[in-house]
Amino acid sequence: MDVEKLKDLVDGSGSDHLATVSKNMKVFCPFEAVGMVRQEIRHSNFLAYILDPNRPHEFGTLLLKSFIALLTEDAISESRMLRARVHREIYNIDLLVDIPPENGKKRLVIAIEVKVDAGERREQLRDYQRRVESAWPHSEAIFGFLTMDGRVGTTSAEKVWQPISWAGLIYALDSALESGDRSAIGFEMYAAYGRMMRRHGMADKTSDTPLDDAVFTLWSKHKEALDYLFENRPDPISDLMRKISKNMGEMAELLSSSLGTPVKPASSTRSYLRFSFPGLEARYEDLCKGSKNWAGETASIILLEIYRNGDGISASIVVGPADGAPEFRRRLIEALNRRDGGSRRAGASGWSHNWQTTLGEAALTEAGMPEKNWMLQFSNQIAESLSGVMDRELPALLDQAIL
Repeated sequence: MDVEKLKDLVDGSGSDHLATVSKNMKVFCPFEAVGMVRQEIRHSNFLAYILDPNRPHEFGTLLLKSFIALLTEDAISESRMLRARVHREIYNIDLLVDIPPENGKKRLVIAIEVKVDAGERREQLRDYQRRVESAWPHSEAIFGFLTMDGRVGTTSAEKVWQPISWAGLIYALDSALESGDRSAIGFEMYAAYGRMMRRHGMADKTSDTPLDDAVFTLWSKHKEALDYLFENRPDPISDLMRKISKNMGEMAELLSSSLGTPVKPASSTRSYLRFSFPGLEARYEDLCKGSKNWAGETASIILLEIYRNGDGISASIVVGPADGAPEFRRRLIEALNRRDGGSRRAGASGWSHNWQTTLGEAALTEAGMPEKNWMLQFSNQIAESLSGVMDRELPALLDQAIL
Protein backbone atom coordinates (compact mmCIF):
# COMPACT_ATOMS: atom_id res chain seq x y z
CA MET A 1 0.00 0.00 0.00
CA ASP A 2 1.31 3.43 -1.02
CA VAL A 3 1.65 5.52 2.16
CA GLU A 4 1.14 8.70 0.11
CA LYS A 5 -2.37 7.57 -0.80
CA LEU A 6 -3.22 7.21 2.88
CA LYS A 7 -1.80 10.67 3.56
CA ASP A 8 -3.86 12.10 0.70
CA LEU A 9 -6.98 10.55 2.18
CA VAL A 10 -6.36 11.90 5.68
CA ASP A 11 -4.49 15.18 5.12
CA GLY A 12 -4.98 15.96 1.43
CA SER A 13 -7.91 15.94 -0.97
CA GLY A 14 -9.98 13.60 1.17
CA SER A 15 -9.71 15.57 4.42
CA ASP A 16 -12.73 17.85 3.86
CA HIS A 17 -14.94 14.92 2.98
CA LEU A 18 -13.71 12.98 6.01
CA ALA A 19 -14.55 15.99 8.16
CA THR A 20 -18.11 16.01 6.75
CA VAL A 21 -18.53 12.32 7.57
CA SER A 22 -17.02 12.79 11.04
CA LYS A 23 -19.28 15.74 11.80
CA ASN A 24 -22.37 13.76 10.89
CA MET A 25 -21.28 10.75 12.92
CA LYS A 26 -20.45 12.68 16.11
CA VAL A 27 -23.93 12.71 17.59
CA PHE A 28 -24.75 12.68 21.27
CA CYS A 29 -27.23 9.91 21.89
CA PRO A 30 -28.28 8.94 25.43
CA PHE A 31 -29.36 5.52 24.18
CA GLU A 32 -25.94 4.77 22.70
CA ALA A 33 -24.37 6.06 25.93
CA VAL A 34 -26.03 3.22 27.87
CA GLY A 35 -25.11 0.61 25.24
CA MET A 36 -28.65 0.10 23.99
CA VAL A 37 -28.11 -0.54 20.26
CA ARG A 38 -28.04 -4.36 20.28
CA GLN A 39 -29.53 -4.95 23.74
CA GLU A 40 -32.99 -6.55 23.53
CA ILE A 41 -33.77 -5.90 27.19
CA ARG A 42 -33.20 -2.15 26.86
CA HIS A 43 -35.20 -1.91 23.64
CA SER A 44 -38.04 -3.77 25.32
CA ASN A 45 -37.92 -1.45 28.33
CA PHE A 46 -38.10 1.62 26.11
CA LEU A 47 -40.93 0.27 23.96
CA ALA A 48 -42.93 -0.68 27.06
CA TYR A 49 -42.53 2.87 28.33
CA ILE A 50 -43.51 4.79 25.19
CA LEU A 51 -46.41 2.45 24.34
CA ASP A 52 -47.96 2.69 27.80
CA PRO A 53 -50.64 5.44 27.60
CA ASN A 54 -50.37 6.00 31.35
CA ARG A 55 -46.73 7.07 31.30
CA PRO A 56 -45.91 10.81 31.45
CA HIS A 57 -44.55 11.07 27.88
CA GLU A 58 -47.75 12.86 26.73
CA PHE A 59 -48.20 10.59 23.69
CA GLY A 60 -51.39 9.21 25.19
CA THR A 61 -52.62 6.29 23.09
CA LEU A 62 -51.06 7.55 19.83
CA LEU A 63 -48.08 5.20 19.66
CA LEU A 64 -49.95 2.26 21.15
CA LYS A 65 -52.60 2.57 18.41
CA SER A 66 -49.99 2.64 15.65
CA PHE A 67 -48.28 -0.38 17.18
CA ILE A 68 -51.46 -2.43 17.48
CA ALA A 69 -52.38 -1.51 13.89
CA LEU A 70 -49.38 -3.58 12.78
CA LEU A 71 -51.08 -6.65 14.25
CA THR A 72 -54.83 -6.23 13.75
CA GLU A 73 -57.28 -4.13 11.74
CA ASP A 74 -59.94 -4.38 14.45
CA ALA A 75 -60.99 -1.03 15.91
CA ILE A 76 -60.37 -0.55 19.61
CA SER A 77 -62.14 2.27 21.43
CA GLU A 78 -60.18 5.11 23.00
CA SER A 79 -61.64 4.30 26.42
CA ARG A 80 -60.28 0.74 26.23
CA MET A 81 -56.89 1.93 25.01
CA LEU A 82 -56.62 4.38 27.89
CA ARG A 83 -57.09 1.50 30.33
CA ALA A 84 -54.45 -0.66 28.64
CA ARG A 85 -51.50 -1.90 30.67
CA VAL A 86 -48.10 -2.70 29.18
CA HIS A 87 -46.07 -5.32 31.05
CA ARG A 88 -42.44 -6.42 30.84
CA GLU A 89 -41.28 -10.01 31.32
CA ILE A 90 -44.60 -11.31 32.59
CA TYR A 91 -44.36 -15.10 32.13
CA ASN A 92 -40.95 -14.32 30.52
CA ILE A 93 -42.67 -12.57 27.59
CA ASP A 94 -40.77 -9.45 26.48
CA LEU A 95 -43.82 -7.21 26.01
CA LEU A 96 -47.43 -7.90 26.92
CA VAL A 97 -50.26 -5.43 26.31
CA ASP A 98 -53.39 -6.11 28.36
CA ILE A 99 -56.51 -4.31 27.08
CA PRO A 100 -59.58 -4.82 29.32
CA PRO A 101 -63.00 -5.95 28.06
CA GLU A 102 -65.71 -3.44 27.21
CA ASN A 103 -69.31 -3.57 25.96
CA GLY A 104 -69.29 -7.33 25.52
CA LYS A 105 -65.91 -7.49 23.83
CA LYS A 106 -63.38 -9.88 25.29
CA ARG A 107 -60.18 -8.85 27.00
CA LEU A 108 -57.41 -8.47 24.40
CA VAL A 109 -53.94 -9.73 25.26
CA ILE A 110 -51.06 -8.94 22.89
CA ALA A 111 -47.79 -10.80 23.45
CA ILE A 112 -44.61 -9.63 21.71
CA GLU A 113 -41.30 -11.45 21.54
CA VAL A 114 -38.42 -9.02 20.84
CA LYS A 115 -35.27 -10.10 19.01
CA VAL A 116 -32.19 -8.15 17.90
CA ASP A 117 -29.33 -10.64 17.46
CA ALA A 118 -30.46 -13.69 19.41
CA GLY A 119 -32.32 -16.58 17.82
CA GLU A 120 -35.23 -18.58 19.15
CA ARG A 121 -34.60 -21.23 21.73
CA ARG A 122 -36.29 -24.59 21.25
CA GLU A 123 -40.12 -24.28 21.39
CA GLN A 124 -39.83 -20.72 22.71
CA LEU A 125 -42.83 -19.18 20.96
CA ARG A 126 -44.94 -22.30 21.57
CA ASP A 127 -44.15 -22.11 25.29
CA TYR A 128 -45.05 -18.43 25.49
CA GLN A 129 -48.30 -18.95 23.58
CA ARG A 130 -49.40 -21.66 25.97
CA ARG A 131 -48.54 -19.52 28.98
CA VAL A 132 -50.70 -16.68 27.65
CA GLU A 133 -53.60 -18.98 26.82
CA SER A 134 -53.37 -20.60 30.26
CA ALA A 135 -53.23 -17.27 32.12
CA TRP A 136 -56.02 -15.63 30.07
CA PRO A 137 -58.19 -18.56 28.89
CA HIS A 138 -61.26 -16.46 28.04
CA SER A 139 -59.45 -13.63 26.27
CA GLU A 140 -58.62 -12.88 22.67
CA ALA A 141 -54.87 -13.26 22.13
CA ILE A 142 -52.63 -11.81 19.43
CA PHE A 143 -48.95 -12.71 19.09
CA GLY A 144 -46.20 -10.63 17.45
CA PHE A 145 -42.59 -11.52 16.62
CA LEU A 146 -40.35 -8.41 16.34
CA THR A 147 -37.03 -9.05 14.56
CA MET A 148 -34.45 -7.25 12.45
CA ASP A 149 -35.68 -8.73 9.17
CA GLY A 150 -39.32 -9.36 9.99
CA ARG A 151 -38.82 -13.10 9.72
CA VAL A 152 -41.44 -15.69 10.57
CA GLY A 153 -40.91 -17.50 13.86
CA THR A 154 -39.97 -21.16 13.62
CA THR A 155 -41.08 -22.30 17.08
CA SER A 156 -44.73 -21.19 17.16
CA ALA A 157 -47.65 -23.51 17.84
CA GLU A 158 -51.23 -23.35 16.56
CA LYS A 159 -51.44 -19.58 16.29
CA VAL A 160 -49.13 -17.58 14.04
CA TRP A 161 -46.80 -15.05 15.65
CA GLN A 162 -47.21 -12.18 13.23
CA PRO A 163 -43.79 -11.00 11.98
CA ILE A 164 -42.80 -7.35 12.50
CA SER A 165 -39.51 -5.82 11.40
CA TRP A 166 -37.76 -3.13 13.41
CA ALA A 167 -37.81 -0.91 10.30
CA GLY A 168 -41.57 -1.43 9.97
CA LEU A 169 -42.14 -0.62 13.64
CA ILE A 170 -40.08 2.58 13.55
CA TYR A 171 -41.84 3.65 10.34
CA ALA A 172 -45.24 3.15 11.99
CA LEU A 173 -44.25 5.11 15.10
CA ASP A 174 -42.66 7.89 13.02
CA SER A 175 -45.80 8.15 10.87
CA ALA A 176 -48.00 8.42 13.95
CA LEU A 177 -45.90 11.25 15.36
CA GLU A 178 -45.86 13.13 12.05
CA SER A 179 -49.60 13.57 12.36
CA GLY A 180 -49.54 13.96 16.12
CA ASP A 181 -48.54 16.64 18.61
CA ARG A 182 -44.77 17.18 18.49
CA SER A 183 -44.95 19.29 21.62
CA ALA A 184 -45.29 16.13 23.74
CA ILE A 185 -42.62 16.05 26.42
CA GLY A 186 -41.42 12.67 25.18
CA PHE A 187 -41.02 13.68 21.53
CA GLU A 188 -37.31 14.54 21.65
CA MET A 189 -36.61 11.34 23.55
CA TYR A 190 -38.32 9.26 20.88
CA ALA A 191 -36.69 11.30 18.07
CA ALA A 192 -33.24 10.48 19.49
CA TYR A 193 -34.20 6.81 19.62
CA GLY A 194 -35.36 6.86 15.99
CA ARG A 195 -32.15 8.55 14.83
CA MET A 196 -30.08 5.94 16.64
CA MET A 197 -32.04 3.13 14.98
CA ARG A 198 -31.45 4.66 11.54
CA ARG A 199 -27.74 5.25 12.19
CA HIS A 200 -27.26 1.61 13.00
CA GLY A 201 -29.29 0.22 10.10
CA MET A 202 -32.20 -0.93 12.26
CA ALA A 203 -34.64 1.43 10.50
CA ASP A 204 -34.87 2.97 7.05
CA LYS A 205 -32.48 5.89 6.70
CA THR A 206 -33.54 9.36 5.70
CA SER A 207 -31.72 11.12 2.88
CA ASP A 208 -28.73 13.26 3.86
CA THR A 209 -27.34 14.82 0.68
CA PRO A 210 -24.10 16.40 2.06
CA LEU A 211 -23.17 13.19 3.86
CA ASP A 212 -24.08 10.99 0.89
CA ASP A 213 -22.05 13.21 -1.47
CA ALA A 214 -19.02 13.12 0.83
CA VAL A 215 -19.12 9.32 1.10
CA PHE A 216 -19.53 8.94 -2.68
CA THR A 217 -16.55 11.22 -3.36
CA LEU A 218 -14.35 9.45 -0.82
CA TRP A 219 -15.00 6.05 -2.36
CA SER A 220 -14.62 7.27 -5.95
CA LYS A 221 -11.28 9.06 -5.32
CA HIS A 222 -9.73 7.05 -2.46
CA LYS A 223 -11.00 3.50 -2.95
CA GLU A 224 -7.57 1.84 -2.66
CA ALA A 225 -6.78 3.57 0.64
CA LEU A 226 -10.24 2.85 2.05
CA ASP A 227 -10.05 -0.81 0.98
CA TYR A 228 -6.69 -1.12 2.73
CA LEU A 229 -8.05 0.41 5.94
CA PHE A 230 -11.13 -1.81 5.81
CA GLU A 231 -9.10 -4.97 5.27
CA ASN A 232 -6.85 -4.11 8.23
CA ARG A 233 -9.50 -2.90 10.63
CA PRO A 234 -9.42 -4.17 14.26
CA ASP A 235 -11.10 -7.53 14.81
CA PRO A 236 -13.20 -7.46 18.00
CA ILE A 237 -14.06 -11.17 17.82
CA SER A 238 -10.39 -12.23 17.80
CA ASP A 239 -9.76 -9.73 20.60
CA LEU A 240 -12.55 -11.28 22.69
CA MET A 241 -11.33 -14.83 22.02
CA ARG A 242 -7.83 -13.77 23.09
CA LYS A 243 -9.20 -12.06 26.21
CA ILE A 244 -11.17 -15.16 27.26
CA SER A 245 -8.15 -17.41 26.57
CA LYS A 246 -5.96 -15.30 28.84
CA ASN A 247 -8.61 -15.08 31.58
CA MET A 248 -10.23 -18.53 31.67
CA GLY A 249 -10.67 -18.40 35.45
CA GLU A 250 -12.45 -15.06 35.30
CA MET A 251 -14.69 -16.27 32.44
CA ALA A 252 -15.55 -19.39 34.45
CA GLU A 253 -16.60 -17.20 37.38
CA LEU A 254 -18.77 -15.04 35.11
CA LEU A 255 -20.41 -18.13 33.60
CA SER A 256 -20.96 -19.63 37.06
CA SER A 257 -22.72 -16.47 38.16
CA SER A 258 -24.78 -16.09 34.96
CA LEU A 259 -25.79 -19.75 34.69
CA GLY A 260 -26.33 -20.32 38.40
CA THR A 261 -24.23 -23.51 38.34
CA PRO A 262 -20.50 -24.12 38.95
CA VAL A 263 -18.28 -23.80 35.87
CA LYS A 264 -14.53 -24.54 35.66
CA PRO A 265 -11.92 -24.12 32.91
CA ALA A 266 -11.17 -27.31 30.97
CA SER A 267 -8.57 -28.34 28.42
CA SER A 268 -8.56 -25.82 25.57
CA THR A 269 -6.81 -25.02 22.31
CA ARG A 270 -6.22 -21.72 20.57
CA SER A 271 -9.43 -22.16 18.56
CA TYR A 272 -11.65 -23.91 21.14
CA LEU A 273 -12.00 -22.65 24.71
CA ARG A 274 -13.68 -25.20 26.96
CA PHE A 275 -15.39 -25.23 30.35
CA SER A 276 -16.72 -28.09 32.47
CA PHE A 277 -19.67 -28.43 34.85
CA PRO A 278 -18.52 -29.99 38.17
CA GLY A 279 -22.09 -30.24 39.47
CA LEU A 280 -23.21 -32.42 36.57
CA GLU A 281 -20.03 -34.50 36.77
CA ALA A 282 -20.65 -35.19 40.48
CA ARG A 283 -24.26 -36.20 39.76
CA TYR A 284 -23.61 -38.42 36.73
CA GLU A 285 -20.62 -40.72 37.18
CA ASP A 286 -20.48 -41.79 33.53
CA LEU A 287 -19.97 -38.18 32.44
CA CYS A 288 -16.32 -38.40 33.53
CA LYS A 289 -15.53 -41.39 31.33
CA GLY A 290 -14.73 -39.36 28.26
CA SER A 291 -11.50 -38.42 26.50
CA LYS A 292 -8.72 -36.66 28.41
CA ASN A 293 -7.20 -35.70 25.07
CA TRP A 294 -10.30 -33.53 24.48
CA ALA A 295 -11.52 -32.56 27.95
CA GLY A 296 -8.32 -32.71 30.00
CA GLU A 297 -8.23 -34.09 33.55
CA THR A 298 -12.00 -33.82 33.99
CA ALA A 299 -12.45 -36.29 31.09
CA SER A 300 -16.04 -35.09 30.85
CA ILE A 301 -18.24 -36.10 27.95
CA ILE A 302 -20.06 -32.74 28.12
CA LEU A 303 -18.32 -29.35 27.97
CA LEU A 304 -19.23 -25.79 27.12
CA GLU A 305 -17.16 -24.81 24.08
CA ILE A 306 -16.45 -21.25 22.86
CA TYR A 307 -15.12 -20.75 19.33
CA ARG A 308 -14.88 -18.36 16.40
CA ASN A 309 -17.85 -18.62 14.03
CA GLY A 310 -17.46 -16.38 10.96
CA ASP A 311 -17.98 -12.78 12.07
CA GLY A 312 -19.07 -13.83 15.52
CA ILE A 313 -18.14 -15.84 18.59
CA SER A 314 -20.26 -18.87 19.47
CA ALA A 315 -20.83 -21.06 22.49
CA SER A 316 -22.35 -24.54 22.50
CA ILE A 317 -22.92 -27.42 24.86
CA VAL A 318 -20.82 -30.11 23.21
CA VAL A 319 -21.19 -33.85 23.65
CA GLY A 320 -17.70 -35.16 22.99
CA PRO A 321 -16.00 -38.58 22.84
CA ALA A 322 -16.87 -41.19 25.48
CA ASP A 323 -13.93 -43.59 25.55
CA GLY A 324 -15.03 -45.28 28.77
CA ALA A 325 -18.82 -45.05 28.46
CA PRO A 326 -19.82 -45.54 24.81
CA GLU A 327 -23.31 -46.86 25.65
CA PHE A 328 -24.02 -43.91 27.93
CA ARG A 329 -23.05 -41.52 25.12
CA ARG A 330 -25.15 -43.46 22.60
CA ARG A 331 -28.24 -43.24 24.81
CA LEU A 332 -27.61 -39.53 25.42
CA ILE A 333 -27.31 -38.81 21.68
CA GLU A 334 -30.47 -40.80 21.00
CA ALA A 335 -32.30 -38.76 23.67
CA LEU A 336 -31.10 -35.55 22.03
CA ASN A 337 -32.29 -36.78 18.63
CA ARG A 338 -35.72 -37.68 20.05
CA ARG A 339 -35.94 -34.23 21.58
CA ASP A 340 -35.55 -32.27 18.36
CA GLY A 341 -35.70 -34.80 15.52
CA GLY A 342 -31.96 -34.47 14.89
CA SER A 343 -29.64 -36.97 13.24
CA ARG A 344 -26.57 -36.80 15.49
CA ARG A 345 -24.06 -39.63 15.22
CA ALA A 346 -24.58 -41.97 18.16
CA GLY A 347 -21.19 -43.70 18.23
CA ALA A 348 -18.61 -43.47 21.00
CA SER A 349 -16.60 -40.73 19.28
CA GLY A 350 -17.31 -37.45 17.52
CA TRP A 351 -18.67 -34.12 18.69
CA SER A 352 -22.24 -32.87 18.83
CA HIS A 353 -22.88 -29.13 19.27
CA ASN A 354 -26.14 -28.19 20.98
CA TRP A 355 -27.91 -25.00 22.10
CA GLN A 356 -25.56 -22.79 20.11
CA THR A 357 -25.65 -19.04 20.61
CA THR A 358 -23.60 -16.50 18.64
CA LEU A 359 -22.53 -12.97 19.55
CA GLY A 360 -21.94 -11.01 16.35
CA GLU A 361 -19.20 -8.46 15.83
CA ALA A 362 -21.81 -5.71 15.37
CA ALA A 363 -23.23 -6.41 18.82
CA LEU A 364 -19.80 -5.71 20.31
CA THR A 365 -18.77 -2.68 18.27
CA GLU A 366 -22.08 -0.86 17.81
CA ALA A 367 -23.31 -1.10 21.38
CA GLY A 368 -20.50 1.17 22.56
CA MET A 369 -19.76 -1.21 25.41
CA PRO A 370 -16.24 -0.95 26.87
CA GLU A 371 -14.00 -3.85 25.93
CA LYS A 372 -13.56 -4.73 29.60
CA ASN A 373 -17.26 -5.71 29.71
CA TRP A 374 -17.26 -7.94 26.62
CA MET A 375 -16.77 -11.18 28.57
CA LEU A 376 -19.67 -10.27 30.88
CA GLN A 377 -21.88 -9.46 27.90
CA PHE A 378 -21.10 -12.79 26.26
CA SER A 379 -21.56 -14.80 29.46
CA ASN A 380 -24.98 -13.19 29.95
CA GLN A 381 -25.95 -14.09 26.38
CA ILE A 382 -24.83 -17.68 26.94
CA ALA A 383 -26.93 -17.83 30.11
CA GLU A 384 -29.97 -16.49 28.24
CA SER A 385 -29.59 -19.10 25.48
CA LEU A 386 -29.28 -21.87 28.10
CA SER A 387 -32.25 -20.72 30.18
CA GLY A 388 -33.89 -23.88 31.47
CA VAL A 389 -31.21 -26.11 29.94
CA MET A 390 -28.71 -26.57 32.76
CA ASP A 391 -31.29 -27.04 35.51
CA ARG A 392 -34.00 -28.98 33.62
CA GLU A 393 -33.48 -30.05 30.00
CA LEU A 394 -29.93 -31.39 30.16
CA PRO A 395 -30.40 -33.31 33.46
CA ALA A 396 -33.59 -34.84 32.03
CA LEU A 397 -31.66 -36.01 28.97
CA LEU A 398 -28.85 -37.38 31.12
CA ASP A 399 -31.41 -39.26 33.23
CA GLN A 400 -32.62 -40.95 30.02
CA ALA A 401 -29.04 -42.03 29.28
CA ILE A 402 -28.72 -43.92 32.59
CA LEU A 403 -29.75 -47.56 32.54
